[in-house]
Amino acid sequence: MKPRPIRRAVTALCVAFSLSACGMGGMWMNGDPSVGRTLVPPRDTWQKAGNDGATRNADWLGCGGAANGGYHVSTPEGSSAAAIQQAMGRTFDDLQRCMLGQGYRYTGSCEGDIRSRYPACQSPGTKKPGGQ
Repeated sequence: MKPRPIRRAVTALCVAFSLSACGMGGMWMNGDPSVGRTLVPPRDTWQKAGNDGATRNADWLGCGGAANGGYHVSTPEGSSAAAIQQAMGRTFDDLQRCMLGQGYRYTGSCEGDIRSRYPACQSPGTKKPGGQ
């Protein structure tokens, strides 16, 4: 019995689709990128001598941070991705300035082009890449 042309076409299409990464999971084809990394909320990258976690959390909330250790940004509905990104950057910079103003020291990473420009990374008490 000869295979039908439609059956061959469907089989060929299925084989081609299964061998390509397009549509089969995108960036997840190589696994979850956060696996093996410890994700720390921004609140937990601040230290102050004599302070405990509860005090730091209260100070974080007082600076406008969220209860989960992150932060929220409000933008008008329909805002562009660029406008949302700018609002997030401003909010995060404001949180950093507030925490620095309360005497906290930033313990997060300052490596990379973006992070090196954080207000916290410009602070004299912050360890810079290369131990500076």
